[in-house]
Amino acid sequence: MEEKKKGAYIFLGNNKIQSGLKLYYLHGGLHLFMNRENEIQKLEKSQRDYLMEAVVESIENNNLPLYVSEGKWETKLQSIENNKYLYFCYNALQQLSGDLTVFGHSLDETADYHIIQAINDSNVENIAFGIYTTSDKNLIEAKLKKQFPRKHIYIFNSRTFYRSVNYINTSKVLKILK
Repeated sequence: MEEKKKGAYIFLGNNKIQSGLKLYYLHGGLHLFMNRENEIQKLEKSQRDYLMEAVVESIENNNLPLYVSEGKWETKLQSIENNKYLYFCYNALQQLSGDLTVFGHSLDETADYHIIQAINDSNVENIAFGIYTTSDKNLIEAKLKKQFPRKHIYIFNSRTFYRSVNYINTSKVLKILK
């Protein structure tokens, strides 16, 4: 659950929200940080500041960004397991069922095998995967089908995200009605 505090949201280690969109930052982000009290906070853009200015100000106040980008998947998984927010997100992914949308992620086996494994361990049935360069669609789709042999893969153009998600949902409904 999140609690609002001074222009930021604090992660409290549980999630009581049962409905609605759940958005998890599996590798953190520059807008997430550990404050001096070891609390995990998510910055918001205030009406007068840009988000990047808030990030810089947070760093200047000795708050460390919560961002995992280094190395191979084993190193990333170790960092995830040592942070309560990232570990919460990872567990949520493993326990997910139904549909999953992947946006802005390559799922490289060297760097992100832990995520591939978590998705395969989950009860996710359908994966909508956003790609930016549609000329690579067939290659990417073949890679994803190999990585997720028991999942249905749907490719969408990430440049037209909202329109694409609507199309995917309509396509699924039409398949069910047939």
